[in-house]
Amino acid sequence: MGKAIKGLDIPDDAFKGIEAMINSMTPEERRDPELINGSRRQRIASGSGTTVTEVNKLLKQ
Repeated sequence: MGKAIKGLDIPDDAFKGIEAMINSMTPEERRDPELINGSRRQRIASGSGTTVTEVNKLLKQ
């Protein structure tokens, strides 16, 4: 890992929600996030145990 994150103390489960959202996406959605409309966002949120707001935050990154 790079020096920029060397000193950070991030719990191992901090990225589980992000990983779950990505795993709930289809390969096409991962390649082209522009495909992800409202119903797809809802499906990703339901499949990952997160909210649509959290999915939106991930997609804005």
